[in-house]
This record gives sequence, structure tokens and C-alpha cells, in this order.
Amino acid sequence: MTAVPTAPIASIIIPAYNGAKTIAETIKSVLNQTLKNIEIIVVNDGSTDQTSEVVRQFSDSRLRLIEQENAGVAAARNHGAAVSQGRYLTFIDADDLWTPEKVEDQVLALERNPHAGAVYSWIDWVDEEGNYIRDGGFIDTEYNTYLQILLIDIVQSGSNTMIRRDAYFDLGGYEGSLHPAEDWDFWLRLAESYEFICVPKLQVHYRQVRGSASTNALRMERVSLAIINRERDRLTQTPTDRKRFAKLLQTTLNNRYKFLLYKAMDGGIHRNRAFLAVRYLAYWLWRDNWEFVREHRDWTIKICAKILAFMILPNRMAWQFVYRYRSLLEIEKVVLWTIKVKLPDFYEALPPENVPIRVSQKRLERERSAALDSSRR
Repeated sequence: MTAVPTAPIASIIIPAYNGAKTIAETIKSVLNQTLKNIEIIVVNDGSTDQTSEVVRQFSDSRLRLIEQENAGVAAARNHGAAVSQGRYLTFIDADDLWTPEKVEDQVLALERNPHAGAVYSWIDWVDEEGNYIRDGGFIDTEYNTYLQILLIDIVQSGSNTMIRRDAYFDLGGYEGSLHPAEDWDFWLRLAESYEFICVPKLQVHYRQVRGSASTNALRMERVSLAIINRERDRLTQTPTDRKRFAKLLQTTLNNRYKFLLYKAMDGGIHRNRAFLAVRYLAYWLWRDNWEFVREHRDWTIKICAKILAFMILPNRMAWQFVYRYRSLLEIEKVVLWTIKVKLPDFYEALPPENVPIRVSQKRLERERSAALDSSRR
């Protein structure tokens, strides 16, 4: 057994709700980190399966289990952070995986960049069996970090960031009322006061599980709109600012609806979600002035065909149709690559000094990793 240091460098917090099927693999990926001076806190959020029993099978003294009544992932993360001791806090959901060097690389990045409050890496999306599905965005920080995170969630997964302890508690942690977009909310609030840096390596395997909170597109729409409206109020307090940020905020809204369309279509699509996808698709195409339709008619037809199949046909027949023509109807990536990830050149110099948003002055010198393929499992 590994002795627990009195002052761990990093605290790793695993919120878990009914994660018995996957949490053992997640814990193994954490225990295998190259940085050994860590503590691992599993917060069982009122699970009704064998989650606690699976955790208790591990004998490593760096690992401890905390039980709480079901209160949601944000409350579980905040509970784990409150009892932690590490200088840095990092979180991993009970179905995700890390490469062995993830924690060490992120600690080194923060120690080399004392101006930064948080660091993130790149992710791959994997299925329920851990098989590769697609690349994440592989997006570096650039321009103004707050504005970039507003435009597009560059972090992409709650299992990705490492945060300075003081910065985390300065913000008060995660806001549970904004589930399932509490991650995006937290990173926006953090980026207002602290710089983000990127470790340009593939270090997180983000598991897509059917029926998980990440597929709750309808609730995510409602919460996302609340967050965007809050940030709009913050950015447009004067007529000058309203004009300055109008395009950015509209692009942010369009991006969110494209992401919601992806969430509605990805994984276990069925009739109700197909109707939801129609609404998201219509909003996107209308707001984009039908630019995508004019430039990509073939892809538009394929997107509509997949949605209509689940609207018109019985679910089993719809799946048979999609499977038969799967080489033509793998269109989720198309939706993702339409999302605008770069701030327009006009915003590179923003905000001016009279706008109370931090402008990042230093950047971690980095290059894209040449070993992305080798770092995949």
C-alpha cells in the first residue's frame, strides 16, 4: 500500500451516481498516474447500485470514500473539494478515463505559469465499452480566454480541468441549479478572473453513455439560454458594448444550438428527440441565413433524412434504416465542425481597458502533440 502524504499536491475528486459498471476502470486510471503525491476522493452521490462496494475493493490508502444523499454532480464535486487537502483540484466523472501523465503534466503547467488559475488538456470521445468514437475539439486558448469560452466550450468535459485551490473556493465551486451546464458556467466565471492554459496532449477519454446527464438536451437548452442571457447582460451595459459584442453573442447562441442538435441526434435517438432535433436544426439554419444549406445541400439532406426516419418510422425500423445506410448517415461530426471555434479577428484586441474582463497576457508555449495516436488507449 502507498503511504498518503500529509500534504498531497493534487486532490482528485470522483463524483459518482450509479457508476458501478465503470468506476473501477476510472479509479484504476487515476491510481496509475505518474504523479504519486495525490489523494483520491470518491463522493458517492446516493447511488442505488453497488458503487460503494466496488470502491471498497481498492486498498490503496490514497483513496477514500465519502457517502452523501443524492444531491447532484455539482454538490458531490463541492463536497469532495471541501474535504480535500491538495494545492490543486481536479475532477473526473465515474465513467471517464485519464492517460497516466495527465495529473503530472497539468501540475507542472500550473507551477510554470503562476498567473493561470486553471489548465486543461485535449480529449477523445469513447463509447460505453471504451472504444474510440471521435476526436474532441483540440482547441488551444487564444485571444481573450473568457470570450473564447463564451463562444465555445473549449474544455469540453468536467473530467478535464485542474484548478488552483484558491481560485476554486474564490468562486464558491459549482452551481448545482445550472445542471447539466454547470461546467460551462463554472469555466466562464473562472475565466473572468483567471487565465486558462492548455496542455496540448490527448489526456482524457470522455465516455458517452446513453441515458447519462450529458444527453439531456432539453434541460441543457434551458440552462444554456439562462447562462447566455446572464453574460449578455454583463457584456452589454452600454450602447457601445451592445454594438461591440452583438456578433459574438449571436455566434455563441448559434453555436449552442448546433451543439444541442448534436446532443439530440447522438447516441440513442428516438422519436421525441427527433422532434427536438427538428427545432434545433430549424433555429440553426434560420439564424445562419441558410448558409449551410446553400453550401452543403447533400449534408443537409442527410441530416434531415436521419431525423425524419425517427419521426416517421417505428423506432426499430428507423434504427434498421440508419444502420443500413450508416456510411451515409454518420452526420454527427458534420454538425460539430460547423461550430465556430475561433474568435473573429475583430475581437482579438478586445476587451479595451474600460471593459471589466481580464485579458490574458501570457500564454504557455506549446505545440500540438505529435503523439496523439500513441496516447490513445
